[in-house]
Amino acid sequence: MAGEEEDEAWAQVDMSAMRRRLLSLIHRHYLEAISRLPAADLRATLARGLLVAGHCYGPLHPVHNILLNSIWYAAAFPLRDADRINAHMISNDGVVRACHRSLEGLVASLRLFCPHLSTGDALWNLMSADADLSAAVALADRTSRSSAQTAMRPQVHGTFQAAAMAARHPNPAAFGMFLSSVLPTIKRDIVLFLRTTHMLSPKDIEHLTKSLVPDLPNDLLQPPLMISPGVLDVITSHRKLFKDTEEAVLKVVTVALRKYTLQSGEQFVLHSVCGVNLLKKERLDNCYHINFFAHRQESGSVLGAPLLFFMEALVPALDDSSIRLCVVVDPLTEIGSCFACETNKKKIVHPTYDEYLGGRDFQVDDVDNDGDFPNPLDVDYIFFDAERDSLFANHLDGFGYYSVTSVQTQLCVPGRSTESTNTRTDRGKSQSIKTCSNPTSFRRNTATRTKDAYRRRRRRRRRAKEGEPRWILDVRAPRQNLLGQIRGYYLDAISRLPTADHNTTLTRGLLIAGHCYGSLHPVHNIVINSVWYSAAFPLRPGDRIDVNVINDTAITRIVQRSLDGLVALLRHHCPGLSHDNALWHLSLCGADLRAAVASARGAAPSLLPPTEPEAFQAAAKAARHPKPAALAFFASSVMPSVERDAVSLLNNKRRLSSADILRLSAMLLPSPIPDELPHPPLQDRCMEAFQIIARRRNNLVRCFIIYGLGTMKDGFNTDKSFHINFMAWPKDPSSAREAPAYFFAEALRPTGSHFCEEDITLCCTVQPSSSEVDCCHSCLTKHYIIDHPDNSENFGGGQYFKMDGTSKDWDYPATLDVDYRCFDPDRDVDLVEYLYQDYARYISSSPWHCRHKDEGDVLGYCNGIM
Repeated sequence: MAGEEEDEAWAQVDMSAMRRRLLSLIHRHYLEAISRLPAADLRATLARGLLVAGHCYGPLHPVHNILLNSIWYAAAFPLRDADRINAHMISNDGVVRACHRSLEGLVASLRLFCPHLSTGDALWNLMSADADLSAAVALADRTSRSSAQTAMRPQVHGTFQAAAMAARHPNPAAFGMFLSSVLPTIKRDIVLFLRTTHMLSPKDIEHLTKSLVPDLPNDLLQPPLMISPGVLDVITSHRKLFKDTEEAVLKVVTVALRKYTLQSGEQFVLHSVCGVNLLKKERLDNCYHINFFAHRQESGSVLGAPLLFFMEALVPALDDSSIRLCVVVDPLTEIGSCFACETNKKKIVHPTYDEYLGGRDFQVDDVDNDGDFPNPLDVDYIFFDAERDSLFANHLDGFGYYSVTSVQTQLCVPGRSTESTNTRTDRGKSQSIKTCSNPTSFRRNTATRTKDAYRRRRRRRRRAKEGEPRWILDVRAPRQNLLGQIRGYYLDAISRLPTADHNTTLTRGLLIAGHCYGSLHPVHNIVINSVWYSAAFPLRPGDRIDVNVINDTAITRIVQRSLDGLVALLRHHCPGLSHDNALWHLSLCGADLRAAVASARGAAPSLLPPTEPEAFQAAAKAARHPKPAALAFFASSVMPSVERDAVSLLNNKRRLSSADILRLSAMLLPSPIPDELPHPPLQDRCMEAFQIIARRRNNLVRCFIIYGLGTMKDGFNTDKSFHINFMAWPKDPSSAREAPAYFFAEALRPTGSHFCEEDITLCCTVQPSSSEVDCCHSCLTKHYIIDHPDNSENFGGGQYFKMDGTSKDWDYPATLDVDYRCFDPDRDVDLVEYLYQDYARYISSSPWHCRHKDEGDVLGYCNGIM
């Protein structure tokens, strides 16, 4: 294994930034996992499984690992009935600690699978793979995911047991056996189930439990504990404190939901509380910051996945007037920051646009983000296992006293005095214990630790200012990482659009002008820019072609153009950045321009500073936008006045309806944009170009909704088979609000004119990847970015291979199918002039055409370029 001295190649400031990025990503995975679990099971048993052992490392996608590890542990090591406690409130400290421990387990796993990696290299590969371990192994070894999983298989038991020890899992041996012996036998069916079932029901949990938990070997079962009465007494008192706090928080949330219902007219039912922080500032009353999930409700039935809310409330919250703010937030797109929550190590998703207490503007180095948590946490008392938690019981017993100080701080108990509290010990003595009255202060109470943290921050700032060269194994890696992330954003945006509008108008807006740079999160920018362009520059009805197929090359081209625009805009806001450093900061921030600008300045994420029209126009030109001047006017003059309302609409709905698109169009286009059409009309100037376009449009394929299509050639260079990606939703109407399932299909070339079932050799679900490790060799060498299944399925095209340098910025033909599909005969001057000039070169290069100048050959030209 690489020595720690190799980590010196990475600047400490960069390693800290990668850790922050990964912890934020892992926290988002935990929120998604919580939202997918049924509320009743979550409160009864699964909250314990998630907070104690639901780590995100393992052989599957991080969210799936969290779900399965939580369900497995809760079922394999259940609490006695007398010890169970229903938890409506999920400990925020427990979630944050689980994020840190998951990251430790991920780094340990990756370095065991890939011993040549330093810690910095491991962090970089995990960040590039969105914390997906098998993808990170593939990236580190420069192989496909299938090759990586095959190489990992013999090491699974030992590696994951060691990783579980690094992550302080309560039973590493049992966990290693579960991942090496049980999960492989049911992995294929479990993955299919989790990919196609977004919201799990109690019956689904029962089904998963039976699959995941066979009998454990006797040598993995621990002997019963002998616990002193004092330990049991203090645990009981802490549990009572938790229930009192939970009751107070639930009352506040109930008042907030009631107020939100009055304002929105929609009914909601609480799913779970997943983050609580109590702020206390001089001359200010106690104030809660709370995240909670709630379901929409109609006629007594819940609809779709729950929404995440942020609320700020004064304590005590007796009526609606105590609720200062209650809004829907999106963990993916929000960048609101709060100094009070960050310094208290509370992971609370804050809104981007709304005002709240706690301090939004601060330097990231002013916050201590390490994993040094007080021991014990509230979750250790709440979910104490009287049969297995020997370390925790011995820890309490060894102290001889049982302080409630840290737990009152963690539970955010308002109004507690600083007077002494007497607590009985197992030795029959009474100890005087003081409670904490300022829960927003750092938990590091000693002067030594405070000084150490200060010195570390000084060193990080000094190294950053010295401008040390950044150590990355491959200088192309940040750009490749960004292209993968942005592609994922485009798939997300496509899945949010209504199918009817997507097929008729919005695909043109998305593939031609739906760039991801702007003042919002990349997914929102894509949706907004696509809707705006489609409304501002519509095609005539007679020129429209319904687009059910989105060619993957069209997506890859718009991804690359978006990245060019992002870099140009970031370097405008931060002129001192080099091109490589711009890519680095964008990588750290998930291609979010707002966060990248803040990152380059060492600040917490915030709204994008005011941007001049000239900057947007320069970015649009760098990205080859069809209307740079119009985009600059829209982004700098129209968007600032409507972006808050637009984001509110996008946050409230996972999938938009046609009515939502009309509402967005009216919002984004309050008045027609001046649009000077070329004169004389294009068709009168370049008739041959229009004939070429007409022939290409007649040959376009019309078929089912697809977002990726690649062809495999035989020895005669004819299409032998097709690799296809498509997305689909269950027929259940309630599922239409959720994310789609993504599929891969392999189909043989049909003998006739149509496909039949016998031509389909494979059809299965896939998980869209942020890297190229899920491509087959044939697709990758032919520049097709297609998401393929892992080694649990077999397909053609080269499933097992080493990356051979084919990954790069690809040069595309001057025209793609999308240019003909979305051709605008009134405005597409560049395409018409290019075809006209290229056709003229074709004619002039042919001796026969030189002798017969009056005889054109549009058909021959078209046959040559198709």
